[in-house]
Order: sequence, then C-alpha cells, then structure tokens
Amino acid sequence: MDGIIKYVFHRERPFVLNRKQPTETDAWLIRRVLKGERNAYALLMKRYQKLVYTIAYRMTGRVEDAEDLTQECFLRAYTALSRFRTEQGFGPWISRIISNLCLNWIDKKKRELPATDDALDNLSVDPRRSVETNELQMALQEAILRLPSRHRLVFTLRYLEGHDCRQIAQIMEIPEGTVKTYLFRARQKLQKQLRHFWHGG
Repeated sequence: MDGIIKYVFHRERPFVLNRKQPTETDAWLIRRVLKGERNAYALLMKRYQKLVYTIAYRMTGRVEDAEDLTQECFLRAYTALSRFRTEQGFGPWISRIISNLCLNWIDKKKRELPATDDALDNLSVDPRRSVETNELQMALQEAILRLPSRHRLVFTLRYLEGHDCRQIAQIMEIPEGTVKTYLFRARQKLQKQLRHFWHGG
C-alpha cells in the first residue's frame, strides 16, 4: 500500500507483486485441460486465484462478493477455455473476465458503492508505523472504492496488478488513450480526497 501511495503522489514506479515462474506453462496446462484433465485446471486456478480475487475485492470492497465473483470467473473461464488463444496470455484473458464481471456487478447496483467495513479488513498495516500512516492507508482504500467503477478498475489493474496501459486497453477493450485519461482522473480524485493528509486538514 505504501508503494501505491508514493506513486499516486510522487509518480514513482508502481508497486508490482513478484510472481514465481511456474514449472508448467499456462499453455501446457490449458492443453491438458482441453484433453479432459481437470487437475490441470485446478493448477491454473491456484496460479491465478490471487490475481482474480484481488481485482474482485478492490472493485467490490466486500469479501463475500469478491469470493462469489472469483468463483464465477473461473467457472466462465473453464466453459470458454476452448476459445482461448495462446497468444492472448491467460493472465490478461482471465483479468478481462473478472473485470467485466465486476463492472456488471457494480452496474447492477445502479450507484457507486460506498466504503464498507469489509473494505477496511486485512489491510497490510505494520503496527510499528505511525498512526498517521495507518490512517492514510485506510483512507486510500476508502478513496479507491469511491472512484467511478471504470476509473477504479483501471487504477487497480495499473497500480495494484502492475499491468501497463497497453495491456489494460486490451483487457478492457478500450483505446489506450482512454486508459491514460481514466488513470489521470483517478489520480486527481485520489489527490483531492487525500490532500488533508499533506495540508493538515
């Protein structure tokens, strides 16, 4: 979370999770799945569960809804696997599925979701840090949830999942220029909502 805060306000490099390189490639596992080996799909799910759940949770702010959307995402991916093209990359492909599910979920609410108690659970907070820093982390999480749904998704994919603008454009099927506009506006909104942390209220 600290890395995200620094990038929003200081344009430092985005926080990107390091992922261990798998022994079996995604393409190899997919071929096994299509041949009827369900255990291979279980390995794919294990490999991408964190990515899918993180997007769902950041978009909904609710553990239960994020879990439901994650389950639905992998179910849809499984049924559509025969149409998967290897050159797409499984990560961007399943990111597109969960992104669309989240946007549809939010649209059905017919309003932007407020911050919830669940959204503040399980934040990565070091108890040795100052109270002010902890409050900033919580405020940032709330501010992300207040972003318009598509701004929130672009911000999540860029700064929390480490996708570049070209990849996000492919995932969301929108022009790269639109992605950059969404990122700019999201950053502006976050700066406005969190400015009191830098200007003393």
